[in-house]
Amino acid sequence: YAEIGRNRAFLAYALAGAFLISGLAAYLNSSSGVLIGLYGLSPTFYGILFAILPLGFMAGSFLAARYVERTGMDTMILIGAVVCLAAAIVVFALALAGLQHWLAIIAPMAIYMIGFAFVMPQISAGALSPFTTIAGSASSLQGFMLSVMTATVSALLALFADGTAVPMTAAMAISASAVMLVYLFAI
Repeated sequence: YAEIGRNRAFLAYALAGAFLISGLAAYLNSSSGVLIGLYGLSPTFYGILFAILPLGFMAGSFLAARYVERTGMDTMILIGAVVCLAAAIVVFALALAGLQHWLAIIAPMAIYMIGFAFVMPQISAGALSPFTTIAGSASSLQGFMLSVMTATVSALLALFADGTAVPMTAAMAISASAVMLVYLFAI
């Protein structure tokens, strides 16, 4: 783990992945409270809306698989990071504006999932590529970093919960911004 943890490429890709997944974790941890508790959706309708996210992920995966060979791994990460950042900024701005409609959360989140699908496989490939003989250990360390980041975001969301969508969407915007910064300065 010490050898893996000293590798700059691994750290850059793994950190970008940890930030990216923390934006998704913010949504997963808080969306039921926002959409059911605050916006008044029924649990059944919330469940139906929740199915839109995998559709966004599937669409993003389909597109990424078609274009990654043409664009390259790092360019695909950039495209996905921009998509995630744009979606996160929109959902945050709508929450700050006080718009309390399920579409203000679900539509940007579906777009976020398209970008997520562009980024996550490339992040994993980038993190593991320097370690052909110890890829399992590198994958394990990357998974640990993702878990620590999502647990941290979950704890912060509980701490800053205020009965609005702002903490959830702020966490998404901060996470997506961090992915972009890691990309620009480390990847």
